[in-house]
Amino acid sequence: MITTLTKRQHIFVKEYLVDSNATRAAIAAGYSKPAASAIGSRLLRNAKLRQGIEEQTSKRCEKLDITTDFVLEGIRDVTQRAQAIGQFGAALKGYELLGKHLKLFTDKTEVTGADGSAVKIILHGGKKNVE
Repeated sequence: MITTLTKRQHIFVKEYLVDSNATRAAIAAGYSKPAASAIGSRLLRNAKLRQGIEEQTSKRCEKLDITTDFVLEGIRDVTQRAQAIGQFGAALKGYELLGKHLKLFTDKTEVTGADGSAVKIILHGGKKNVE
């Protein structure tokens, strides 16, 4: 792990890997409970901490031999078994996960003006104003 992290930051990374809960990890690292949510959020934006989390996650996946193929094969197998025994809700969830991996589904957000018309962006002296 990156050696430039403080002791608290090392603890935060270790604890964050337990359940991906930044607030709980901040408390475990010794930050105050009232400020833990804000501090946890701030720590997750820290590039060194993000790198530490990514390094530890990669090490864990390597140790457990978890690969993209392993995960996708597992989802495929469970989906096929669920469909074969008539558990269509579970099968549909499997297909959903596989579809997301293939980027078959995209969430689109339509942005319109107050009256439903298109949003206009007007540039004034290098500054953007949105009408």
